[in-house]
Amino acid sequence: MAELNPAGTMTDEALRHPQSLIYAGTDPSSPIAGFMYYSMSKIEPTGFPGTNDTWHYHSNVCIKRTAAGTEAPFGADRGDVTVDMCKGVGGVMLNTTQWMVHVWSVPGWENDSGGVFAEVNPKLGCSDGTYYRLSDEELVAMPINSCQSGAPGDPTSDEYNQNG
Repeated sequence: MAELNPAGTMTDEALRHPQSLIYAGTDPSSPIAGFMYYSMSKIEPTGFPGTNDTWHYHSNVCIKRTAAGTEAPFGADRGDVTVDMCKGVGGVMLNTTQWMVHVWSVPGWENDSGGVFAEVNPKLGCSDGTYYRLSDEELVAMPINSCQSGAPGDPTSDEYNQNG
């Protein structure tokens, strides 16, 4: 079961309960690619031992709760998303999220360019290298996947499965 980490210190118990599992796709058979830990700490958490973990937060995030979980229909860190746009899709605007860190330690999904604690993993990006490929209208209609379905680089495409 996921837990919010109030202190931000990664104890053995906290490691067993990531806030989110990050999947390489949206299909029920998609493999786990990484983990996300979330902290309610007011200051940047001390987190994992050493200095390599880079905790971050997002700003200007519209969140929408659904039966499937929490979605961010417009992505994050975009200055052009308004409260009215968010309300229009049944969401609530967050000025900032809490602290979070991603962990790319699943075999095959290691982040060679950014490290274990990188904010993003290029292996999960769209085929054109972006994270916001769809228009806002399309993104709202498909909030769990911002790449064009089946495009090269998308986990559901034939090319990805041969080369990814």
